[in-house]
Amino acid sequence: PIWTEPNLADIHRRFNQNLDNSQGLDFMKKFKRQLAGAPDAVYQLAGELLYIHVLIVRGGIKGNRKRELVNSVLGWASQPVSIPPNLNAALDHGIANVGVAFLTFRPFQLGFLIEAILAWKRLSPEQRTTYLNDGWAFKDFLFKVPISHAYAQREALLHIVHPDTFEPIVSSQNKRDFAKRFNYLAPIDSDDVDRQLYAIQQQYIQQHG
Repeated sequence: PIWTEPNLADIHRRFNQNLDNSQGLDFMKKFKRQLAGAPDAVYQLAGELLYIHVLIVRGGIKGNRKRELVNSVLGWASQPVSIPPNLNAALDHGIANVGVAFLTFRPFQLGFLIEAILAWKRLSPEQRTTYLNDGWAFKDFLFKVPISHAYAQREALLHIVHPDTFEPIVSSQNKRDFAKRFNYLAPIDSDDVDRQLYAIQQQYIQQHG
């Protein structure tokens, strides 16, 4: 009930369409100001979006800091909710060491998640089923969502939704480096680095289990 199109449209209006470029305030203070007066459901949605954003981080933000960020946003509601125990424990883990850019560009990363999920909610049920069953169709959908400075978040979302198809790598440069290094395992005629990596992965599994 939290992830509705009206709630997503509300946070999109408050955040994506109202970027705060003022100097002297950190992201959380700006975020709180942008969401001021929102319904509790939108505050919870904001906290859950932030959860997805920090979930994949292994280095750069420790579990306690992730919890602090998410719980801060949840605490802005008049009736705050808490993170369920199993999801809380997951914050101690991650898939990638992120650089300074991932943290610096948090407004763009979060904004991209909002754009992507709002676009998702506007799909037909049949389209959603197709994209959940076919990783390559999902990638085609995701890469049509407008993006700026949020490429790591997009790569992360590919892996989160289709972990068997897309590697747990959030750097497009690292993907290209790996594909080039292991090209001898499965040379394929494709410019899509994810398809190259998938072919390498499948060939490696055949050879080594």
